[in-house]
Amino acid sequence: MSSTAVIDRIEVTWHPDAEPGAAGRDRLARLGRRLAGGALDAPLADLLGSATGTQVCVRRVALPVHRMRWDVGDDELVAGWAAAVGRAVAAALAASGADVVRYPSRAHAWRDLVTALLRGSRDRVWAWRQLGLWPAAGDPVADDVLCRAVAETADAEPEAAVGLLVAVARAGALAHLMAAVGTDAVVGLVAAAWRVAGGADTDLRRAGAERDPDPA
Repeated sequence: MSSTAVIDRIEVTWHPDAEPGAAGRDRLARLGRRLAGGALDAPLADLLGSATGTQVCVRRVALPVHRMRWDVGDDELVAGWAAAVGRAVAAALAASGADVVRYPSRAHAWRDLVTALLRGSRDRVWAWRQLGLWPAAGDPVADDVLCRAVAETADAEPEAAVGLLVAVARAGALAHLMAAVGTDAVVGLVAAAWRVAGGADTDLRRAGAERDPDPA
């Protein structure tokens, strides 16, 4: 399976040595569209390699001035520019820092989001937004995002339920999570973890009945 790169926005500033004229401006616009329309796929795929489930988020890449010869064909210009962008992304990944976030899997990204929100941090909203874990626009209520995180972890990736529960418990935030998403959602998460551990739903229901006997 090949990796997938998603670019949120490309901003281009041209500095021509001379007035390009109408035809030249049209060509520059065409080059920009080609770069944004798929020319970066190959260099970024080579950079990221085969998909292993790892999620890599890069907040921004500032490309140094890249000179282009006007007398060569569009294909050569776009390929050279795309290669320069690939090198800039590689440099950003090597430098790491606050503008690069790596998650071993999507489940780890959800886990980071949950534990961060429970301690009141939104520092990595930009990364969660890139991964589709956070709405593309607006400022959602944290509890709504937490509910979605718990539901997806329990339903789509039940193997991650144990990791999420352990992370939240270690952070001393289990009661906070329960207050934010509701008891039923946390019980669903526990049930998913129980099934991963090989437990049967009947055993879980029996344990619940023994803890909360029918008052009648």
